Amino acid sequence: MAPRYQTMVNGANHNDYNTDWTEDDFQQWGDTWPGPKYCNRNRDQKDSIRLSAEDQRRTGLFIINSFMRYHVGGETQFAAYWNGVGALPKAACPLGIGPCDERIVLTVQKGGASLTLVQRFDQSNSLKLNALKRAITFSGFDDEVRCGMPADVTDDWGSLPLLRCDPKSLPDFGYGSYTGLASIADHVKLVWSKPATNAPKREVSIVEDITGISAKGFDSLTFRIAVVRPMGQEVEVTLTDTAGKSHTVDASNFSDALYNAPRRKKGGTTPKEEDLPMLDDPTDAPYANGEVKILLNMVAI
Repeated sequence: MAPRYQTMVNGANHNDYNTDWTEDDFQQWGDTWPGPKYCNRNRDQKDSIRLSAEDQRRTGLFIINSFMRYHVGGETQFAAYWNGVGALPKAACPLGIGPCDERIVLTVQKGGASLTLVQRFDQSNSLKLNALKRAITFSGFDDEVRCGMPADVTDDWGSLPLLRCDPKSLPDFGYGSYTGLASIADHVKLVWSKPATNAPKREVSIVEDITGISAKGFDSLTFRIAVVRPMGQEVEVTLTDTAGKSHTVDASNFSDALYNAPRRKKGGTTPKEEDLPMLDDPTDAPYANGEVKILLNMVAI
C-alpha cells in the first residue's frame, strides 16, 4: 500500500497557484447578483492569514516539485519532509522567511510495513475496541459518536456524501445552515462541557490498550484531530510501557494543527495558560465561529 498525504495551506485560495485564470472564483450569492468573487483579493479582506498570490505560489512550488522529485525522481533530500519529520524550507514560506510550518499542515498515512494501525472508527464496535482488538476507553465526555465513511449516499444536490454517524448526529458540529464541518473519513466526534469558574478542572481522556506493541523501527506516534470550536486547552499524550513507566507531552509542541489560525506556539517564558492551542488569540478572532475550514490534521510525535 502506498503512502497517502493531505496538505492544508492556510491562507490560500482556489486560483493563485497559477497566473492564467485568476478571476473565475466562486461567486457569493446575495441580495444582488452576481455577488463578489469569494476568494478574489480585491474583496475587503481584513483578516491576517491570507497569502499573497506570490507567496501562495511559493507553497505550490515546494509541495508539487518536492513530491515529484522524491517519489518519482528518488531525491532523498525531501524524504524527511514527506515522512512527516522535516520542516518546510524557507523558500516555501511567505517572503522566503522561515520557519513557517504553521502555514502548511501535512498529514501522512504511511503504507505497508511502515505502519502499525492502532485505531480506526470504521467498525460498529470501534468505540469499545481498537484495530488491535484491544480496549479503547472514553472518560469524561458528554457524548461519543462514531462516524463511518459514507458509500454512495449523496445529498439533494447529488454531489456531497452524507455522513452516517452512530448512534446519532450531533448538532454541535454545524454552524448556521451548514452541517459540513465533518470529515467523510472514519472518525469519532467528542463533546464535553466547560466547567464553571469555581468548578474542579474537567478532565477527559481517551485510553488505548496497545499492550504487546514494540516501538522498535518506528519514528513517530501519529493521530489526526480537528478543532471544531476554540476552547483554550491542551491535548496531552501519555505513553506507558510494559514496566509501568509513563511520559506525557503536549501535542502543541509537535504540531500547529490545533490552532484555528496559522500561528506558532510562542514558548519561551510565555505562561502556558496564555499559549494554549484552541484559544481565542486575537489572530484567531475572525475564525472562532466556524469561518475557517476544519480538517482532520496530523499530530506526529
